[in-house]
Amino acid sequence: MADTSLLKTKYDGLTTFSTWLYGVGHVLNDLCAACWFNYLLYYIAAVQNQSSGVAGAVILSGQLADGIFTPIVGLYSDKLETKWGKRKPWYIIGTIIVPICFFFVFEECYPCNSMSGSSQTAMAVIWYCFFAAAFNVGWASIQISHMSLIPSLTPMKETKDKLIGIRNGFTYISNIAVLLLAFILIKTLNEPDLQFSILSIIVLVVGVTINIMFILFIDEVGLSKIAHHSYRQLNQMLSNQGVKLPPNTEIEEVTYEVPPKQEEEEDELTWRDWVAQSQLYAVGASYMLSRLSNNVATSMMPFYLTSVLHVGGVKSTSQAHKRTPWQIAIIPLCLYVGSTGMSFLIKKIGEKVSRKIQFLIGVGFTLVASIPMFFLEPADEYAMIPLAIVYGIGFSFTLNNSMGFVAAFVGKNGKSGAFVWGFISLFDKFSSGIALFLLTNLGDLNDSTFIRLSVAGLPMLASVAGGLSIFLIKNVQEFSIRPRSRKFSVKS
Repeated sequence: MADTSLLKTKYDGLTTFSTWLYGVGHVLNDLCAACWFNYLLYYIAAVQNQSSGVAGAVILSGQLADGIFTPIVGLYSDKLETKWGKRKPWYIIGTIIVPICFFFVFEECYPCNSMSGSSQTAMAVIWYCFFAAAFNVGWASIQISHMSLIPSLTPMKETKDKLIGIRNGFTYISNIAVLLLAFILIKTLNEPDLQFSILSIIVLVVGVTINIMFILFIDEVGLSKIAHHSYRQLNQMLSNQGVKLPPNTEIEEVTYEVPPKQEEEEDELTWRDWVAQSQLYAVGASYMLSRLSNNVATSMMPFYLTSVLHVGGVKSTSQAHKRTPWQIAIIPLCLYVGSTGMSFLIKKIGEKVSRKIQFLIGVGFTLVASIPMFFLEPADEYAMIPLAIVYGIGFSFTLNNSMGFVAAFVGKNGKSGAFVWGFISLFDKFSSGIALFLLTNLGDLNDSTFIRLSVAGLPMLASVAGGLSIFLIKNVQEFSIRPRSRKFSVKS
């Protein structure tokens, strides 16, 4: 009689509650990032009436601090051993730092009120850059500890993809919530300063509450032990020639290239082992370019809406200082509606097509959205609604699958995988920070031609480059069970 235990076995300790709680465990970061990338440049340059150079310096300082600290968190997270686990202590540290610093990022520069001229500008740079940098140190602590948990929670491809899908789905939901709230505040309050101050306070109250729930109810140590045992069990089963599989069960063989150390179950890869692998740079490129495309498009979109489309009669940052057009909430909202809807469908799509095909589909959607944006005029304002939705669909495909490439690459080495997430995020943060710094310092935020190239051109080029990078990614071993087809596979 055939052994049917394979399909009856649960290969991780995740429950429905813990799965969804993991998915919302990044919401504080997501809510803050929604404000950061959608509005920080606009807030500093238009609402606080600082120069575009100051705005660019703030973004750059935050991204550099994030990029530098991210691999440090990853490296020491892999080495850390506590009764709470490897990741959760960093998560707790981030939960303390983020709300304090984020609050002051979206407040006026209080010391600047008693200054004028160059001293006032210098103080504004110091004030905003300090809190932006400190905020991103906390943000990185939460991000890396949360992302690096995925391979430690389950060995199963479907469950990893589900965790990533839920996490990214709530990223889009967080963005939608922030944009809806911004729309309500813009329509009900007349003072731009007050609009963004209240927005930041609500974001922090909601996000911190969810983070506390994550800290209290996600048992990192217990879940990691179950997943690690399952990795060993599945690898042993595949290497045991005497295993009897259920009827109609197939095993798909793939090439899995690993360094010698990985063959020893008890050995963990060091950071030197990771950086010696060419695949680190291939999966890193796909992730970095996906993030770059998304971050530039969302950060520069308010300037596209004002300088190019003149929404709400606002044509420049000086006019936006006095009045916030409600369209800077609605158009980005359409982008995230497209992203959210597609994020929850990607799991189903992933059962039919590979990650690489899905990534290329995302590139196609991005091109369809960005090309028309070179030619829109103020009279075409409402054409941005469908284009923003298409943009969002494209970003959903590329971001979800670029994260999937990284999670698959880390695989069973989840205990030492935080360094990988940190190393890859370093290039993500640096590329976005440098790009936005150059855009705000080399061009005029009120120049429609320059803004067209920034919002449509750069994301399009980054997306295409990301599509090319995935051809360098090799197949890796992942375990997959599909009960309906009674199929167990090891696949890429």
